[in-house]
Amino acid sequence: GADEALDDTSIGTTFVTRDSADGLAVLPLVAALYSMDGSFVSLLNVINEIILCKDRLSRQHSAFRVGVAYHIECDVSIGQLQYSSEVPVFFDLYLLDESSGSSILHPIPVLIENYINERGERVNQGSDAGQWQLVKRFFLYENVYTGSGQIRIATRMQLIVRLNSDGNIFPPYLRIHYDVVNNAAEASFGVSYLQGQMSFDLGMGITTAILSVAAFVYVGFLANGYMRRSGTFFCEPKTFIYLIVQSCYYLATVMFVVLVFGCTFWLLFFKIQSTLITTLLSESQEVVFEALLGLSFSFQVLYVVWLLWFQSQVEIFLLDWERPRGNQTGKTGAENSVTMAPVSIWRTYFIANEWNEIQSLRKINPVLLLFLVTLILQVLGFGNLATRDPRVEFFPSEEDYVADHSQIIRFSLTALSFLFTAVLLRVYTVWVYERFIEHKTQQFVDLCSVSNVSIFIFSHMRFGYYIHGRSPHGQADTNMKEMCRNLKNEAEGLCSGRGLLAESEEQLFSVALTAKFREEYNRILSPINAQVSAYHRHTKRYIETPVNFCCLSSTSVCSIRVFN
Repeated sequence: GADEALDDTSIGTTFVTRDSADGLAVLPLVAALYSMDGSFVSLLNVINEIILCKDRLSRQHSAFRVGVAYHIECDVSIGQLQYSSEVPVFFDLYLLDESSGSSILHPIPVLIENYINERGERVNQGSDAGQWQLVKRFFLYENVYTGSGQIRIATRMQLIVRLNSDGNIFPPYLRIHYDVVNNAAEASFGVSYLQGQMSFDLGMGITTAILSVAAFVYVGFLANGYMRRSGTFFCEPKTFIYLIVQSCYYLATVMFVVLVFGCTFWLLFFKIQSTLITTLLSESQEVVFEALLGLSFSFQVLYVVWLLWFQSQVEIFLLDWERPRGNQTGKTGAENSVTMAPVSIWRTYFIANEWNEIQSLRKINPVLLLFLVTLILQVLGFGNLATRDPRVEFFPSEEDYVADHSQIIRFSLTALSFLFTAVLLRVYTVWVYERFIEHKTQQFVDLCSVSNVSIFIFSHMRFGYYIHGRSPHGQADTNMKEMCRNLKNEAEGLCSGRGLLAESEEQLFSVALTAKFREEYNRILSPINAQVSAYHRHTKRYIETPVNFCCLSSTSVCSIRVFN
């Protein structure tokens, strides 16, 4: 049967990807030519005789180089073929094997895709090799005038080379599709290398399953922490949504990690091999890769949408510790009255503005990251390694054939470039920029201390963060002379530290809130929340009474200060 002919293991030639004395770097194809009456014409070594599309000879020499996924397309003029003076020939294709010390010609079977058997069935279009009907002889085109103005031409030709588990190859076979045309035709020729990927797929599947189970266990711990921080129970919708989103996020991370390691495996072992032992996945075998990448991207998009919603729900409260200094005299009706001098709100406004400015602060500069990745892939030439051939050439010559890019190798190169550049920038930011140039987060904390303003960030109902900005000098709303004196005393150690505790410099805290604290906090801010809700409903209550809203805000701030 056809499967027995295709699974023959008698070819003992060792094939290498680079010119070496250890094996052959070019497929030794031999063609026997026959005339129309079946007479033998000649025997020749195939260079480009079976390729309808012509190109530079230097490029077409790569067609049968070992490991190169060759492909060429062109438009063929039927008129030139029909009235050509060349005599139609038939080809018998062979692979020369000299591994045993003698020359053996192994026939290369031909699979005509649109062959129809005596029962009218197209048996060669299925995937079952046992049902295929293979032939030995083929032709490129017929230029015998028949009066109809139509000729039959091989529009698609694909030489398939399959690797076996011993490092050798099975007999290649040639797939041909014939079309009857009367004007012009698009012709193509390609060479593909295939290998069974069952063990690799099994390894990828097992790795993905194990990491997914570990991810689900970790998500369970996260959900438990979320319930404690939010004061919710497992059966509540918010917990279910959190569980689903986190599961999607960590599944996406698992799939991405598996893809990076799997694609890097192909990049390293395919590019560094000297003897042909492995091949890239074919375009049809890349379906699993595309599916995993699409799922990972979709899950990450879902997580980003949820993260944007989550961050929009974070409550931020700025607490001004400044006390009034002195009294002021004013008139109430006809009588003079003495009240405490108000505290300026501008320090709080300034802190709020600085807080907004550092919201987009990142450890890695995205513009610089993209620039460096582009530099690596395009300028340094690493992007040229994504071709479907084992050659390692950063700057290929225009005279040489350049194979199509492999999605797997391109993904691996891009991911590794991003990861390498991101780690490099992160190390530079943490160990150089923030240490010797500026640390914007620490500068913001220092600004809070100088301004005598603390910040509460409540990310959950019962959990949040606290920036202790209470000034050790007690006052911040003062003149320049007194401010300089305070900073000098602090530099000379003549006052307490800026930390929450005496002689401590720790100003950043994670805060676990009790239910009573949260209830009191919500009660104090309930008038403001009601005003904000009314504003979002476009009622006139907030729009017509801005003064009332400011009074409520001031009252709430005073209550929070007293509560603390």
